[in-house]
Amino acid sequence: MPRHRKKRKTHALVSEEEQQQKVPITMVCKKGKLASSIADLVLDLRNMLRPYTTRKMQENASSSLQEFSTIAKKLGVSHLWILSESVSNTTLRIGRLPKGPTFIFRVNWFSLAADVRKAQKHPHTVNDAELKDPPLLVLHGFEDSTVEEKMTSSLFQFMFPAIDWKTLRPQSVKRVLLVHYDRDSQHIEIRHYLVRTNPVGLSRPIRKLLYRKLPKRLHNLTDISELIEGGDGAYSSESEGEGTEDTRCSLPSEKDGTCKKAAVILHEVGPRMSLTLLQIYEELFSGSLLYESKSTEK
Repeated sequence: MPRHRKKRKTHALVSEEEQQQKVPITMVCKKGKLASSIADLVLDLRNMLRPYTTRKMQENASSSLQEFSTIAKKLGVSHLWILSESVSNTTLRIGRLPKGPTFIFRVNWFSLAADVRKAQKHPHTVNDAELKDPPLLVLHGFEDSTVEEKMTSSLFQFMFPAIDWKTLRPQSVKRVLLVHYDRDSQHIEIRHYLVRTNPVGLSRPIRKLLYRKLPKRLHNLTDISELIEGGDGAYSSESEGEGTEDTRCSLPSEKDGTCKKAAVILHEVGPRMSLTLLQIYEELFSGSLLYESKSTEK
């Protein structure tokens, strides 16, 4: 006779105390009918927020904010991003679970990761290995002089795991997420970079051999000088420089513990976003209005 399978509980509810103690998890969703570019932006934002984010979501155009928040609470999500589009503008709602607050931003403009690559001379497509660790968050321009400014900076700060600077290995930082606040325009600019390090003191040919991909056809070369100096089948692109003294840091070696000088290079991978804070609600997608922008810019 066939053996009966016992039903197991696959989605356990997460309590509020457990949710506050665990690693922050984000969920990016789209609400309603969106243009194809906005739908691509949702996918780019999910990659930007990896690894602690939900990668695959199948939203319905008729899904409500209450349905999104119910699913997010069951999955233990800490921050819920919802992109929606109207005739006049594109709106980004970010709610902190389980009880709020909720921030409503207007998306002034954005550039997809594909658009950033098209504008670069040497584009780079991010792979899964480069997204296995969360990005290093850099907040710039937030002086916390107002309540809404302090709340906005805290929103982004608690969206990523806390960093212990005493045990942090510089080699482990693979990405940087820059959130810049322009006080004059009151715009929030978001940029996403890959972090690369080049050793200082090595000649350009040696850097080529160590840190560039080998050409596929080595049998066409008759001497190693052809590989270094260029030519058919060798390196034709310029190597990245060593940068200025301000862009250099000391990287400890894992083998002997010695420190070596290296130049830090940021390579933008997208997406780009420009946001304007419109409203802050006390609770999750509801409650009393804590802040409302006085800007009439549309």
